[in-house]
Parts: sequence; structure tokens; C-alpha cells
Amino acid sequence: MLRVFAVFALMALTACGVEKIYADDNAVLQARHVGEPASITLVTVLNAKSDNGAHSALLINASESVLFDPAGSFKIALMPERGDVLYGATPRMM
Repeated sequence: MLRVFAVFALMALTACGVEKIYADDNAVLQARHVGEPASITLVTVLNAKSDNGAHSALLINASESVLFDPAGSFKIALMPERGDVLYGATPRMM
């Protein structure tokens, strides 16, 4: 009985996931940006009223520059998104 409950609980939790976003290959290739030097930057958005951290993401500068946004809160129309990664993290976008 416990196994049945565990399976149903797991199925329910996976159904609660966020919408899967998957930009096409062409959009990702066009947005590709390579920055110098290699780095990882923690980006925290502050709530204007309380000055508390409201959301965080990672700006990753390696073979190309991307924004890793596990919460899926950043919506930038010019940056194609695949899952939790936004491509084309140029200095202008940031």
C-alpha cells in the first residue's frame, strides 16, 4: 500500500512542474554570445518595497554566455529559452 501511495505522490508532484519551454535550434544559434573571461555570477532581483531578495539566477560565461534560471521567472523576449536556460546573455540584455 505504501508503494502505491509513493507512486501516486510522485506522479502528482511531476504534474505540478512548470511549463516546458523549448526554443528551436535556429533561435538558440542566433542568440549565441561568447563573453570574456569565463565566470559565474549570481544575479539576485530585489523586491523594491521590502529590499529583500525576490529571485536568483546564475549568469554563466563559458563557451557562451547563458542565464540559468531554475525558477523560470525571467521572461526576456529576445532571449530564447530551453528549460531553465536562456541563451544570448549579452551585456545589453543583462
